[in-house]
Amino acid sequence: MTGSLILQATPENFDIVSATMAGSVGAIFPKSRGSGYDAAVNLARQAEHYGETTVGKTLFHCAAFGRTREQVARARLLIRNTRGANGLQVIARGRLVDWAQVSRVLDCYLTAAALDDPRAHCVQMVAAGMLERSGELPSSITMSIDLSAPRWFRSAPETVPFPCRYLLERQFRYQSGHPASRGAQLMAGAVREGCDWCPCFLKNQEGE
Repeated sequence: MTGSLILQATPENFDIVSATMAGSVGAIFPKSRGSGYDAAVNLARQAEHYGETTVGKTLFHCAAFGRTREQVARARLLIRNTRGANGLQVIARGRLVDWAQVSRVLDCYLTAAALDDPRAHCVQMVAAGMLERSGELPSSITMSIDLSAPRWFRSAPETVPFPCRYLLERQFRYQSGHPASRGAQLMAGAVREGCDWCPCFLKNQEGE
């Protein structure tokens, strides 16, 4: 649906663009005879915001989900039930996004949210300086260890925390000498990869 105009819910219900800016993701889908339609409508009605609108003779359901684990789980199930529907639109932070891409982010978030400390999934320890290169991330890291030094004196390379497993797996890197701050570069990477709406990502950003 990239390049299409976002279908708006009727004004007396809500603005789905604004709702997804404050929440997580939203979905708009038409009435259909598909096997997953009834389940999708039930899930949509449990969203933080829900509305219906008619375009021509077609009824559309509009749902915007919140940031809680339960709300995100409902969003994931709704997308699973409507992914083959013509007219499906998925919105994250006010932007139309590919349903397959957002599904991967939803799965990543739900894995983190199942843990007492989501950082156990999200945060990855990487070698210091590994992400501050002008080129691509190296496929491997070469380390030299002075074996002549006493065993107690040897130490592993310094590591630093990186806040987002999803971005790291997609070869995110900081650009040396970039005029934007590291935090701004991180957010730009998240926008490009479609995970800037993730509640865990936003929480980790606030904690920096």
